[in-house]
Parts: sequence; C-alpha cells; structure tokens
Amino acid sequence: MRQKWWALSAVACGTFMATLDSSVLNIGLPAITRSLETDLEKTKWVTISYFLIITCLLLPMGKLSDLYGRKRFFILGFCLFTISSVFCAFSETLTFLIINRILQGVGAATLMTNGPAIITSSFPKNELGKALGTLAMVVSGGLISGPSIGGFLISSWGWESIFLINFPIGLLGIILAYFFILPSSPQERSHFDWLGAVLQFLFLLSFIFLFDPPKIVLSGSHPMLLSRVIPIALCILFGAMLIKIEKTQNSPVIEFSLFKNQTFWSANLASYFTFVSYMFIAVLMPFYLVDYALYSEKETGMILTSIPVIMFLTAPLSGRLSDTYGSRGICIIGAIFSSLGIFLIPISYFFFSELNTASIILSLGLLGLGLGTFQSPNNNALMSSVPEDKLGSASALLATLRNLGFVSGAGLSSSLYSFQMKNSQNPEKDFSEIFYISGTIMILSIIFSLFKVSGPVWKEKNGLET
Repeated sequence: MRQKWWALSAVACGTFMATLDSSVLNIGLPAITRSLETDLEKTKWVTISYFLIITCLLLPMGKLSDLYGRKRFFILGFCLFTISSVFCAFSETLTFLIINRILQGVGAATLMTNGPAIITSSFPKNELGKALGTLAMVVSGGLISGPSIGGFLISSWGWESIFLINFPIGLLGIILAYFFILPSSPQERSHFDWLGAVLQFLFLLSFIFLFDPPKIVLSGSHPMLLSRVIPIALCILFGAMLIKIEKTQNSPVIEFSLFKNQTFWSANLASYFTFVSYMFIAVLMPFYLVDYALYSEKETGMILTSIPVIMFLTAPLSGRLSDTYGSRGICIIGAIFSSLGIFLIPISYFFFSELNTASIILSLGLLGLGLGTFQSPNNNALMSSVPEDKLGSASALLATLRNLGFVSGAGLSSSLYSFQMKNSQNPEKDFSEIFYISGTIMILSIIFSLFKVSGPVWKEKNGLET
C-alpha cells in the first residue's frame, strides 16, 4: 500500500477514536453517575468540558501546527489523547475524570485540526475528494458502532472499558503516523500569537453561551439562568478586539486572509448552517420518539442509526464525483436532499395530523443521503482552495465552525423545545413547527454553496479547463 494511504490510515485511527469516544460516552453516562455517586447535573460536565475545550483550542492548535510542523503536533495529540484516556479509566472521583477529559479534549483538538490538512498534503488534488470521502466514511463508522460497542463494553467490563479501548487504537495510530506521515514544511518561525489565542478562546466561549446560557448559583440562592444580553455584549467586545489585534500580527491565530477566497468562506458557512440544522434532528428526534411515539431507547437508536448508515454509503462516492465534476453542484444537491428530508416531517403532520413512523424513517434517510452527499465535496472544495503553508489554519477553521454548528444548533433547538413545551397543548404540532425552522436553516447551506467555483478547485488553481 502506497505511503499516502498509510497516512490516511493514521488519520483514520485518530478520527475513529475521537468519533467513537464521543458516541460511546453517552451510553456510559448513567453508569458513570452511579459509580461515582453523583448526579446528572454534575456528570454532564464530563461531556461539556470535552467539547468546550476542543472548540476553543482548534484554531491555536492549527496555527501551532503550521508554525512547528503538522506531523509533530499530530503525534503529540495522539499521545496526549491515548494517555489521558487511560487516566480517565482509573479516575475515582468526578473531578479527576473531568480534568482528564479536558486533557483528552486538548489531544482531540490537535488530532482534528491536523487530520484534513495531512490528507490534503498527502494526496494529489485530483484524488483529494476520494480520500476525504473515505475519512467521512470512517466518521460515520464511529457514529454507527459507538452505541453497540459501548453497550457491549459497559455490560462486560464496566464504564472504564470505554476509555481503555482507546489505548490499542491510539498506539496503532501513533506507529502509523510516525512511519508514514511526511513532515510538513514549517512556516518561517515567528512568535506565536498568544493574545489572539486568548481572545478567540473568550470569543468562542461567549458565542457558545449565547446559544446555551449557563446557570449561575450564588450562595444560598436558586440557580439563575444567565441573561443572553451578557454573552451578546461579550461576543461583540471580544470579537472587535480579536479582529483589531489579528490585523496587526505577522502570524495571526485566525488567518483572515483566507476569507478573501470566495470558495473558502462559502464552504465554511455552508458547513456551519448544515450542522446547525442537523443538530435539531439529533437533539429533538430522540425526545419525540421516546416520550411521544413511545419507542424504546433501543428502537429509537435503530431508527436514528439510518442517518450515519446512509452517510457511510454515500460519502465516498460523492467525494470521488467531486474530484471529476467539482463540488458546487454536488453540494447543492446534498443540501437540497437534507432540506427536503427535514421539511418532510412537518409536511407529513400537515397532511396526516400526526408524525407517523414511515415519514420519519423516510425523512431521516433523505437527511442521511443529503449529509453524505454534501460533506465530502464541501471539504474537498474548501481544502483544495488553500495554499500549502496554511492548511493547518484552514483545517482548524473548518473544524471550529463544524463544532460551533453542533453547539449552537444543540443550544438553539433545546431552547426552542423548552419554550414550546411550557404550555403545549399539541406536542406533535410544536415539534413540527420547530422542524420548519431547521429546514429553513438548511436552505442557507444551499445558498452559500452557490458561491463555490463551478468546477474542481484543483483545476481552477492550476489554470486548467473545467
């Protein structure tokens, strides 16, 4: 097997490990809560702390990788994630577990920010869609297998085993990365932009709290929800400071110059709105199926698995097609399928006065088809449009906006759900109205996909006819 495919295998190990870890942990939270004798309000920080630290560290890790070498930081991320996973398994208190989850998040941020960049530098441009499609298939495989693997491990060896499973995968990934990933050419050394890194961390944290405000507990008082006015003000303040500071830096954490590239900014925004919209389904559909349609958790899991299964089948094909025909048209088709899948849910309620199971399964299938069709070509267009020395920063921006889509979509959908259900007389109608909003957000992905170049980006960059 040629070097580029071994490099892809190393990236796949890291991607599968990080994806599996996120999907497995949800199954393990009840067992962790019982074992550490705590409650869900505290245990949820095992998950929240992990995703917060990933989202806020992706951009600094991307810049550090560009400055000092992607291979070096990728292996460092593998080592940190693997070692902290072992420490997670041996945590005897919730505090120690959360600390190790934060370390896991640092390692995961380093892996995520370098994966697409390493693949982009390892493969010729005319094969990049195929490689990214294979990586998307690995992501879907982790999502599909997570619940079943987690259930088997926990029932057989306890919750600790869902962290220990990362050790052999991580060890294999480190070996593959060491021998088969080619060192990148570091940028001309300059001082790392620490002020920009801190400001972007504070900005992203404020942005996340805008969609999901935390509760504040003062001594002797009941928990109070933080007013959204505060994170809005902080977003404006930190955002303005960040833009001003970054324009003066020789090597900024956020490469604003990349946004002069029309394909780059349009692909990023299309990706963001796609994942915001998708999270409405991911967050709210389980509540509907379990609480109102009265499916068991096992049956609900089987129904929702249709999304990653279809993505698993379609992502490699769409990636290969984008190498030949370009990404714009394929991304638009994918976003249209996704939007139709979501709109089918409220439309079925309008005609049948209920959310019937057949229409839900069909809608989820269309959504999976759309996501699988959209994701690989979109990433292909984005990464192909970026110069070699800024691949780490571009990959970090892509991952950051994807995670922000997850977080803001989850926060927005849960807030709408709580608001709608306070005085709800018809839960099914309220669910369908929320899904209209989700489908409308997906239309924004269609619109921004129109701004990409019409043919394969690698041909455009080389002056070839498309």
